[in-house]
Amino acid sequence: MESAIEFNKLFGFFLNKKGLSPHFRKTNYGYRTFDNTWKLFINSLSIVHTIPAKVYNGYNYDNGIEETKYEIVKMPHSVDVHFIYKKLI
Repeated sequence: MESAIEFNKLFGFFLNKKGLSPHFRKTNYGYRTFDNTWKLFINSLSIVHTIPAKVYNGYNYDNGIEETKYEIVKMPHSVDVHFIYKKLI
């Protein structure tokens, strides 16, 4: 599970399981989808999903970002992706 090709396959499989089109491109940090909402960071072995969100502040809605993070966990004979957190930034 050390080569970039295996991370590429893992990211595509993960996106497909989420019901998304597994089309993405390589970047200097790993991979990202074409709409830039899903990113795989190879150094930290994490997958991050960011989308715009409306945050209630008094009577106005401020634009914020909702971030969901997943972690790639290496097991003795397999690899799994675990949900870590969802937060507003």
